[in-house]
Amino acid sequence: MISLRSGWAEKPGLDAGFAPSYGHERRVPLIWYGWKIGRNTVHRKVDLTDIAPTICTLMEINYPNAATGSPILEIIEKK
Repeated sequence: MISLRSGWAEKPGLDAGFAPSYGHERRVPLIWYGWKIGRNTVHRKVDLTDIAPTICTLMEINYPNAATGSPILEIIEKK
């Protein structure tokens, strides 16, 4: 008997039970904390692809080659 943790799949490539959104609005809180993070609340829609460019901007490094998003400037710019 194998008892996996919640969200784990027994074999690679199997769906862990999460359905893709396919345009359905899914909103989750995204909390950023750190030295270069400005105190702000972002009310606009932010895409998942914006996370990597935001982290790269904070670290002052180049974006990954496949990055398609743009940085979330509201948390980078300090008030």
